[in-house]
Amino acid sequence: LALKKLQLLATAEFEWFPIYGKIILFGKALLHYETSLVVGVGASHADSVGFDFAWSMGIATRFFFTKRIGLEFGFRDFILQKVDPPTGHKTAFHNFVFTIGPTFFL
Repeated sequence: LALKKLQLLATAEFEWFPIYGKIILFGKALLHYETSLVVGVGASHADSVGFDFAWSMGIATRFFFTKRIGLEFGFRDFILQKVDPPTGHKTAFHNFVFTIGPTFFL
C-alpha cells in the first residue's frame, strides 16, 4: 500500500501550553521558552479517490530571543489514510514531520 499523490491536507488544531519558563545562559543571557501540545482533526485528499479524515498530534518548543522574535522546534504526526486499490480497504498510516523555523509576533 502506498500513497502516491497527496493533493490536499487541511487540519484545525488545538494547542495547549502547559510548560513555560526561563533559562539563564552562561549567567548572563535570559532566554524565555514555552512548550506546547497539539491535537487536531481535518481532511486529506490523495490519489484522486475522495476526501478522508486526517488526524494530527504533536509537540513544539519555542525559544524567545526578544519580545517579538523566536525560534520554534516542532514534531507532528499526521495520521492519514491510504487505500488498497484492489479491495478498496482503507488503512491508517503515520506521516511524521519535524520543523525548525523562526517565529514572529506582531
